[in-house]
Amino acid sequence: MQRFSSWIALPGQHNLGMGRHWHFFCAVFWSANGLIYLLLFFGTGEWRRLVPTSWTVFPNAMRAAWVYLHLQIPAAGHPYNALQQLTYFGVIFVLAPLLLMTGAAMSPSLAARFPLYLRLFGGRQVARSIRK
Repeated sequence: MQRFSSWIALPGQHNLGMGRHWHFFCAVFWSANGLIYLLLFFGTGEWRRLVPTSWTVFPNAMRAAWVYLHLQIPAAGHPYNALQQLTYFGVIFVLAPLLLMTGAAMSPSLAARFPLYLRLFGGRQVARSIRK
């Protein structure tokens, strides 16, 4: 029997398939964590602080970036300055959904059932590259 490194075959060297079980356990755990976060995020109205409401957020974000690049402390004001607001908005509303969609695109069973879905990303390899 071939022995695998314990880094690859969690939790033991003789059972490489167990790593897949750990992977899916962690995926379910993080998905549940994200779902709870979204429920609280929208349930408490916190999303209103992160969604930009005017186009002035872009020049303000550039000014905040300039302040950070010069290693200065930004002026106190809102809980989030414009740069932080755009960053959090991008992570929550752009990157997280893109991560979920590209992860689903790498699933062989989803690609077999819905081949057009995989073509949205230009194939499995492109979906992998987007995730990196």
